[in-house]
Amino acid sequence: MSSDLFAARVEGALRREEGRQSQPPATGVPTGVPPTAPRALGRKMVYVLALEADPPDPNWDWEQRALDSLVQAFQPSPVLTHVELLIPPDEDPNPMSSAEQYTHFGTYLGKQSGWGSSFGKSKQFYTRGNNAESWRALPIVAMDATTRLRAECEVHKGTAYGTLFKWRIVPRLFDYPFSVPPLRSLAWTLSDEPQADAHCATLTARCLRGALPQLDLPHPSAWFGPSTLWIELARRNRMEAYQRQLADTPLRSIVEEEDARACAEAGMKGLQTMKNEELRSLTHEECHAGTEYMARKVIEAVVEGDATKERLWQKALAKALLRWTQERNIADKDDDHTRVAAGAYRRS
Repeated sequence: MSSDLFAARVEGALRREEGRQSQPPATGVPTGVPPTAPRALGRKMVYVLALEADPPDPNWDWEQRALDSLVQAFQPSPVLTHVELLIPPDEDPNPMSSAEQYTHFGTYLGKQSGWGSSFGKSKQFYTRGNNAESWRALPIVAMDATTRLRAECEVHKGTAYGTLFKWRIVPRLFDYPFSVPPLRSLAWTLSDEPQADAHCATLTARCLRGALPQLDLPHPSAWFGPSTLWIELARRNRMEAYQRQLADTPLRSIVEEEDARACAEAGMKGLQTMKNEELRSLTHEECHAGTEYMARKVIEAVVEGDATKERLWQKALAKALLRWTQERNIADKDDDHTRVAAGAYRRS
């Protein structure tokens, strides 16, 4: 049974979409990925992960509180304070210690952008700390999306968060004014080249634009804040297009359909309800199938225009993805580094 029960496509499906076969990224696979690793082509899902606004942590310093207040005050609903990319693993990681290496990609306050494994303290930040109930996830569907986006993220690894002025607060705030009116009308003046300074939303938009140009983002990357990027990527017409793509599936027998449904149900239920120590009993295929089933529910809710259902499925999807990538795939002993800041949030 395929490890991507809802995403894998045969060669003919690749040629049917826009009359071309998905092209391998020019940059190749990221450094450290074995060149012999399978590179399965097909229609894949990747995700934007977002953190809903919460009251400021009393332990934050004044810089963090100031940035958090500004980000919340000048954004539309839903108010989000951080976004990053989540690229689900194509294979079951072995050993577990390497699981997050090419899964989460983002930038954090005072840091350079990188893969999740370079920041550490993942479980505290994603699933066990104050942020645990505040995550939302949004699917993006595209041909060969996982390989293309991983390669593009590698190009942007090491991007600085802000310009190095001597005042400590300036680097953190430098690009944010260009994400809100009236200054965002000047966002086009900021460089969108790899390694140009970027906060979390700018970096996320830049990576998506480079890897998946068919998304056709209508504004420069610096124009977007966390909330406006989310709103753009969650537009109903985008979800309708994803729904049409996902409906174009190869014919399967009744037995195959029943197996796929059982696999998805097992993954969805397990990732939502199992204790952390029980998650390793789920197979990689069940995790993939369960999260992609929930992603379809997110798409369906957006198309239906049900905002309450949409938010509930987005939060359920985020929980499942994070329990898969963090609690199932990473051993506690490999999660011992210090992480600092996502948006105004300090990882510690």
